[in-house]
Amino acid sequence: MKSILVATDGSTTSNKALIECRELAECTGARVTIINVASLPLPLNISAQDHIIIEQEAIMRNKEKSIQLLNKELGIFEGFSGEISIVTRSGDAGEEIIKEAEEGDYDLIIMGSRGRGIFSRTILGSVSNKVLNHLNKNVLIVK
Repeated sequence: MKSILVATDGSTTSNKALIECRELAECTGARVTIINVASLPLPLNISAQDHIIIEQEAIMRNKEKSIQLLNKELGIFEGFSGEISIVTRSGDAGEEIIKEAEEGDYDLIIMGSRGRGIFSRTILGSVSNKVLNHLNKNVLIVK
């Protein structure tokens, strides 16, 4: 195994996914990429120009939040001697994780079974379900 993509959103299960990722990467020497996807604001009934400005501001705020979250979660990799990279994206979490997984040369995608969304109590969250069913790569879902 050469490369692992691990998705994180700050939830308990994504923290468990990060821990699992570290353990696998230490055993295999795999390169780790951590991805966080910030959601875009819902469309408002405003002019196109105002919508673009509001969306750009929201993307910047969400990127800042993503960076803060990722900096906090990097503590899990303290003392890790392997290669780690970070990817932040904006949009639909499932779609963006799939895009990154398809664009990158990843042997394994790791993610938590449930995230922080409204339906976080479901057995398999909507994002993990989407990735699992739409991606033709190995996916490890961590509970």
